[in-house]
Amino acid sequence: GGIMKNRPNDKNVGRLTLSLQERDGYLVERFIKEIEIDKKSKLHKREKPNQNQTQISFANKNFCKYLYDLGCHDNKSFTLNFPNKVPDDLIFAFMLGYFDGDGCMVFHKRLNKGLFSIISSIEFCKKYHEILIENCNIGGSLVERKYQGGTLAYVKVCGNMQILDIFHFLYRKSPFFLKRKYNKFLEVIKSNPDKYINYLCSLD
Repeated sequence: GGIMKNRPNDKNVGRLTLSLQERDGYLVERFIKEIEIDKKSKLHKREKPNQNQTQISFANKNFCKYLYDLGCHDNKSFTLNFPNKVPDDLIFAFMLGYFDGDGCMVFHKRLNKGLFSIISSIEFCKKYHEILIENCNIGGSLVERKYQGGTLAYVKVCGNMQILDIFHFLYRKSPFFLKRKYNKFLEVIKSNPDKYINYLCSLD
């Protein structure tokens, strides 16, 4: 997803586009329902090699300016800052939304171990990692990698108990989320039912 100018020479950023794999299209539909901002917006099915997508695109300068002022700029991957206007009681929801967009959850069955990660700008990942450390019993690592357009960072956390802490922090009150990534956390739980029961008993 991203925001862009309606026309190359337009001084105002005024168009938002959001695309997800077709199997995740229910979240795009939920997004349209929640914002109630443009009744003329329609879903589009966009064909791509090996991955059809559900896409919404609409022009609304006020909506896009709000996102732009929060730090959602053009080519945001290398420059994105963690927003400082997210209320403390909603920070988990913002972080879950970011994970659903640019995060990964893998469960290695042979090793019986999960791996949680996100990718973004260095500054964004540093703040994301700090909040996880403050709210979850985790360590993890911050890894930087250079690309043609600049340097990106990864937050990586492995170990099933740390994964469970992240799971409860991100999903504890979330009304909607990307189901296939949620199911990856469930694989960790199903592979360690006794540890999970003990973990639940240890919570406040």
